[in-house]
Amino acid sequence: MANQVLVVIDIQNNTTALLLGKKKIINRVNSVIQYFKENHLPIIYVKQSGAGKIHKGVLVSESDYVITKNKPSSFSSSDFCQILDKLGATEMVVTGLMSNACVQATSKSALEKGYQVTLIEDGHDSIIKPMRGVFNKILRKKGANLISCTEFISDK
Repeated sequence: MANQVLVVIDIQNNTTALLLGKKKIINRVNSVIQYFKENHLPIIYVKQSGAGKIHKGVLVSESDYVITKNKPSSFSSSDFCQILDKLGATEMVVTGLMSNACVQATSKSALEKGYQVTLIEDGHDSIIKPMRGVFNKILRKKGANLISCTEFISDK
């Protein structure tokens, strides 16, 4: 198995403020987080600078990695890159907000850098609802593996 790391992008107070269905997306992401925690696999929570704290509904503990970025791609943070190197990560499982911005920027960067990317197709969202489907198609064409939260957990 590849050295997997879960990346939870920008599920913060300000990014969820206008998001319709935030409880559903947080619950789906939490199911993947719970899987990673139960299997002692690493999780990196990525916060956008200026977007507030991680949303209180997201399962996060003090032992998890939490980094802050200033640009859409998580790779813009040297801390993010250092953690991936330290973990020997080869595969990123990606969830979070927004489909049309930071999720796609991080996923594209990861693919360009040679990481395997598994995008949880119902584990990311946008305030512009059609964007999730649009970027699922775009990222699949670029090489990302797409799978639902339920399938990801039950396939393991």
